[in-house]
Order: sequence, then C-alpha cells, then structure tokens
Amino acid sequence: MSTRFFLFDFDGVLFQSAYETAFSAYNAVTGKTITEAADLPPRFVELYLSHRPCIHPASDILALAEWALENAEAAEPTPMDRARLVERLAVHPVPRVERLNRFFTARERFQAADLNAWLALHRPFQPLWDELCAGTFPNFAILTNKNRAAVFRLCSSHGLSLDPSIVYSGDGGVSKEQNFERLRAEHGAMRYIFLEDQVENLITITTHFPGVITPILATWGYHAPGDMELAARHDIRSVELSRVADLLQA
Repeated sequence: MSTRFFLFDFDGVLFQSAYETAFSAYNAVTGKTITEAADLPPRFVELYLSHRPCIHPASDILALAEWALENAEAAEPTPMDRARLVERLAVHPVPRVERLNRFFTARERFQAADLNAWLALHRPFQPLWDELCAGTFPNFAILTNKNRAAVFRLCSSHGLSLDPSIVYSGDGGVSKEQNFERLRAEHGAMRYIFLEDQVENLITITTHFPGVITPILATWGYHAPGDMELAARHDIRSVELSRVADLLQA
C-alpha cells in the first residue's frame, strides 16, 4: 500500500481566520488600515461573514467585500450567492492577480500596524492542531490560497515550525491545481488525502487529478447550505474535527 500523504487547506481547516479576512478585505477595498473591531462597520462584517462561503479562491474576496460595503447601510441588501458573485467577478475591472495582491498587501499593512491584534484574530482548530504539532501526521503539506508569509507567521506563533518545502501557497495567483501538480512532481506516488472545507474546490481538484487524490470535506470549516449533500453526491466523505486522526487508519 502506498504511503499516506495528507494535504491540509489552511483557512477553515487548520485555522479559524474568517474575522481577520473581514478586516483585511475592508482595508483592501477602502485603502485604510483598520486594526480595531470598533472601527469596522458592523453591518459590513455581518454581511461579509454570513456570505463567506461564496468565496472559493482568495481572489474572490475583494468582490464580496465590495458588495458588503455597498450594502452596509442598506435596509435590504441586494441578494448575494456564489452565482451572483461569479457574475460580479466576470465584469470586475481589476484583474484576478491584482485583486489578490491588493488583499495580501492590506493584510501585510495590518500586520505592520499591529501584529498582536492581527494574531489575536486567529485560532487553530483543536485537537487537529495539537496532533499536527505532535507529529501525528508524519507526511503532510499545506495546500492553500493563503499567502505564504501569513502561513509561516501563524504557524510559528502557535508552536509549529514548518519546512518551507511543504507549504504550497496562493502567492502570485497560483491555483491549488497548479500547486498540486508541483507537489506531486516533488513527492512522487503517494496516497494523497486532501482536507478542504470548500466542496467546490474538492470537486475541481479531483476532476483535474482523477483517482490521484482522496477528497475529504472538513465539516468544521466555511460551508454554504447544501454543501454536505453536494459532497455526498460526488462521493466525497465528510469528516468531523475530532475524527481527523482516524484517517491515518482508513
């Protein structure tokens, strides 16, 4: 039997970071550097977080944040779902990679202004995080849309020293499919098991690499209504946070 090799998405799988993305998204679309919750429009945060599952790659974030800001004062916000966000993205005046860079730059401004406040907006998911730090998963990599610098900063602040060679990030707009192609070339034939909280991302990557990746939907992440049913229709197993280590025996 081939060696199991675990692939972990970052946001929504290893870390709860939705609130930080609301800060950085707001700062990216306004040009500000807000670091205190009291300075964020409450309705913006509510709209952004409640529609967070509409976002698939990180380059979608600015379009959702713009919608949330446009509707922050509205008595009845205009409807938003994944299909509507895709429509906005299709006519967005800013290219995809530039949108991503603006978001990452806003995140860097936040860190430079108040690193402790930025770190405080994250928490690792337990017990998975402690299991990762303890070496429960001997073969693993991080496959994420998050920028590399943020991944290393969060991991080191929570006691995990990462080998740079196992972080496959979204810098420069590189997709998870592109990163997995490189990862597979570097690590060879393995039994790849990918834990991701976005079912559409799992469908996409397994379509690109049929029979190569075992997709696992992380039930504790960011989900839209119907995601569990969609996963089941595509024969994607859903796993609870407390049972991730069981995959070592699966």
